[in-house]
Order: sequence, then C-alpha cells, then structure tokens
Amino acid sequence: MKVGLIIDHPIRDLPTVSMIAVALGSRGVESYIIPLYDQGLDVPLLGLDAVVTTFLRPANRHVIEAYANMGISVYVLDSEGGVLSNDGPNNPAELARAVGEGGWADLVTGYFFWGPLLHDAFVARGVLPPEKLHLTGCPRFDCASRKWRALLDADGGDFILINTAFPLVNSRFVEGGTDIDAMVSAGWDSDYVNALVADSSTAMREMLGLIAKLASRFPNEEFLVRPHPFENPDVYSHALRDLPNVTVNGEGGVLRVIARSKAVIQLNCSTAIEALMVDKLPMSPDFISSPALRQHSELPNRASMLMQSFEDMAFAIANLDVAMESFDLQERYTSVCYPYFYRIDGDASERIAAVLVRSPRNGSRNLIQSMAGCHQKPKFAQLLQGVGANLLGSRAASRLRAIIQPKRRAKRVSIGEVRHWLNKATTISGRPRLIAKPARHPFTGLPLSSIQVVATKTAGD
Repeated sequence: MKVGLIIDHPIRDLPTVSMIAVALGSRGVESYIIPLYDQGLDVPLLGLDAVVTTFLRPANRHVIEAYANMGISVYVLDSEGGVLSNDGPNNPAELARAVGEGGWADLVTGYFFWGPLLHDAFVARGVLPPEKLHLTGCPRFDCASRKWRALLDADGGDFILINTAFPLVNSRFVEGGTDIDAMVSAGWDSDYVNALVADSSTAMREMLGLIAKLASRFPNEEFLVRPHPFENPDVYSHALRDLPNVTVNGEGGVLRVIARSKAVIQLNCSTAIEALMVDKLPMSPDFISSPALRQHSELPNRASMLMQSFEDMAFAIANLDVAMESFDLQERYTSVCYPYFYRIDGDASERIAAVLVRSPRNGSRNLIQSMAGCHQKPKFAQLLQGVGANLLGSRAASRLRAIIQPKRRAKRVSIGEVRHWLNKATTISGRPRLIAKPARHPFTGLPLSSIQVVATKTAGD
C-alpha cells in the first residue's frame, strides 16, 4: 500500500508527516512526503492508494477532484486545525457549513480532527457520514507526550522564548508585508480585516519595544525571538540588532525550542498551547493587545498567564518559580485546550494510520494528469510547467522555480531533516528502521520533489 502525505510548511509540518510515516511504516505501508506546490505534478505519478491533504479550499479543489477521479482515497488533516475563532469563517460552525455546502462530500473519504469541538460541529451539521469523521488529535503534538518527548532533544536550553505572530502585517510571502487578500478570500469581512491590520501593526511595534525593554531590564537573561514561519524575520533582526542578549532565530521545530526554553512570551499565538503541552509557562503581554486581537484569537489568551503591565511581566520573569507554582499547567490545558487539541498521549499518528490502512488499494498513475498539474483545463504556462517537470523531474523543476521565486525555498522539504526524524522515532520506539530517499519518475527514473519512505527490507538500492 502507498500513502501520500502533503506537507505545506516544513518547519511547522514535518513532525506531523514524519510521525504518520513512522506509524504507517510499522504497518508495512510505503509513504511519500509530497511538497504542497508539487503535489499536482507528483501525486499522479506515484501510484498512491490514499493521500492526506492539508485543507479543503477553492485553491486546491482541482487537485482534490483529480485525485478522487483517479480513484485515490482523499483524507484531510488540516495543518491549522486547532486554534479556531469564535466568529468569522474560522469558527467551528462556519467551517462545518463551508465544507458541507462546498460539495466536498463526494470527494473526501475521511476527515481527521485535532479536537472534539470541530469534530462535533461537523457531526451536528451532517457534513460527512459519521464513519468518515475521525477524532484523532494532531500528530505534530505526539512529540509533546511522555512517550515521544525524547524526540525534542529538550536538554540544554537556558533562555526565555518570545514567539511573534504577525504574518498579517509582516508576511514573508507578500510584497509589502501586508497579507489582507488571503483573509478576505477566505471569507473574512474586509472592514474586520482592516481593523485587524491596524491593531496588529500597533501590537507588533509594541512587541518590539517590549523586547528591547525586557532585554534592558534583564541583561543577564538570554531572549530568543522566534518569528512565525510566515513572517519576514528580517524586520526583527534589523530592529533588535543592537541588543546583545537577544537572538532572532526561527529555525527548527517550534515545539523543540519551547521544550528547551525557561518560559514562553507570546501574543495571540498558538505556541501558548504548545507551551502547556511541554510544561512551560506561557505568558501574554495583554497590555499591548486590543479587543479586536483578543476576539480574533482568544484561545491563546485563555491558555496564558495574562500580564496587565510591563512590571507584572518583569516580576514573573524575575520569579519564574513563583509564577509557575501559581499557574496550574495541567488544569489549564484540560479546561481550555482539550476541546481544540484532544489528548496529548502520543498516539494521534497511530489513530490516523489505523484509518488509512483500511483504504481500498488502487495505485493508479496518470501521466496526462501530471503534465496538466491536475488542472482540468490547464493554461499554457501550467502545461509548460507540467511538461517541463516531467522531462526534468519535478525536483529539478522545483529548484529552478526557487531561483525565480526565492520565497518558495521555505516550502522545500529537506531529506536530511526527514531522515533525522525517522531515525530518532524508530530508535526511541524500537521499530524497524525506515529509509527516506527521493521518489522517482515511473518512466524516466528522474528524481521527484517527493520523498519516499520505506522499511529497510524493501528500500532497495
């Protein structure tokens, strides 16, 4: 059996697909880690029985339809399925309505949910038959469990982590930094988005000032600033360049960095929940927030110790042990986060793999679909790209595109990082070793962008 795992942003999503690959490998299933931008080229060539995609939106409908028409079972594991809004298109009821009315039911074989809140909204709406709705948790957070915590290499940290989350006004992918169109196209009211932009711009400036003030108040503390994966880190590097005890670094998985930290400072960022998962204190400078920002992303606030002034935050940093004793991490996770993130027991990947292996075997390939990029009526440029990727191999074509569009480099998957995750996971669990290698074009043998993961005994040369 062969299963494709679509990956959107490797820094964020590599733990998810790696843990699923390990769970599938222990069941004798071959998996493929497929970059989001290359899926329309690679999936038709791989002979897959099932594919796990990252979202259901108009932008990827053409590939979902192509997969379903090829007989590939399509499953959804949303890459951002945990932190939901109370209002707007990202609240549970509205997400359920959008999927239910979007005509996805005949295309999707199953949906994996991070937590019971969204699962129950889909059940209540009747979006899909109950047997297609699977409450599993997200494998990204399996590493936070005691079972897999060693994957994080959490020893040796002695810093306070500051996670920023302002991609709306500091986008690394949009010229000028402000990414209003993405939210409006997702269904948010333009006036609402403009208000968020204004408040986010102010909060970002205030956050930079707060970092400088903390660095000055605590010259013997090390502060690590980690921008959101979709943010432009250069803004922080430039603004904070003269502070000797502040480092800006967004590399590696955020959960590992959180686990190595002394405490976490964030504003309206889901890393507050991840801090609770690995027993770290999440603090939020509520005094630089606004009603609009709190309403838009209220879960991180509810998960955090809220600071009402700079002096409150300074006291907590100076007395971390006291602050930790006054804040029940486990109770806060159970009461606030469980409905969104479910159990942190290390078995989310196992629950997903158990569903995937029940998929019908198909394994079809379609060279024409690959050359069309899975577009039903490809434009000339899309057809040219598809033909070129088949002649050169999608890996070579992807590298050429990265030269033309440098911002896409962040979406490329490192085979070395995949091997690192697989080796550590199989060693910790005592499972058979897995091999990661470039997938190959079935007719030319040229390397594809996708990474094939197989058990040692079937790895070949």
